[in-house]
Amino acid sequence: MPSTTLEAFVLADTAGSHDTELLRLFHKRNLRAHMLLGPAGSAMTHHHTIQQF
Repeated sequence: MPSTTLEAFVLADTAGSHDTELLRLFHKRNLRAHMLLGPAGSAMTHHHTIQQF
């Protein structure tokens, strides 16, 4: 059972009609998470790269 409204929405979109919008949303969330970690190259953080498609 989905734990959030967003998760329920993603799981319900089996036709993929919202893929472009969801990809933009998740990309923005990923970039925001990286910005919160600190600057790239920082000794305190390691920025993991996502899989290339």
